[in-house]
Order: sequence, then structure tokens, then C-alpha cells
Amino acid sequence: MKVIYFDIDTLRPDHLSCCGYGRPTPHIDALAADGVRFSRAYASNTPCMPARAALFTGCFGVVNGVETHGTAALSVATPPETALPRVLAW
Repeated sequence: MKVIYFDIDTLRPDHLSCCGYGRPTPHIDALAADGVRFSRAYASNTPCMPARAALFTGCFGVVNGVETHGTAALSVATPPETALPRVLAW
């Protein structure tokens, strides 16, 4: 399985032509046509830094230690068995 993870801050679906936006976004549209596009996604944490840490650790911010922006992200407690890079490596 091949996975490409794009993390684009503040890119809303109503600004992508594959989701109905009036201006062309050809490169993202090509990826959307060949891949899987999720129409419903929910952030496990907010703001962005805790949400990204939750995605990669598999744990909510109260567990992985990242609950806000700032230096807290430098000390993420990631259980090795749930870390996204390790899960995808199997």
C-alpha cells in the first residue's frame, strides 16, 4: 500500500475544484481522481499542532503531551506500537 500524506494548513475543500470550486486546481484534482478522497474528516484535537501529533502518535493530546502550540511538541510521548510511521511500516 502506498500512502501520500499531505498536510496543508487552512486549505478548505471549498477552494478545490475537485470539490466544486470555480477555479482550477489541476495537480490536487489529479491526485483526487486517482486516489481516495474523504468527504468527512474530523480533527481529533485542535489547534493544528496537537491534531498533527495525535495523527502521528495515535493518541489524543492529553495522552501524548501536545495540547497546544509551542515547545510542548518537542516532548511528544509516543507509544511505539501506535506511532503512524511504525504502523505503516508493517
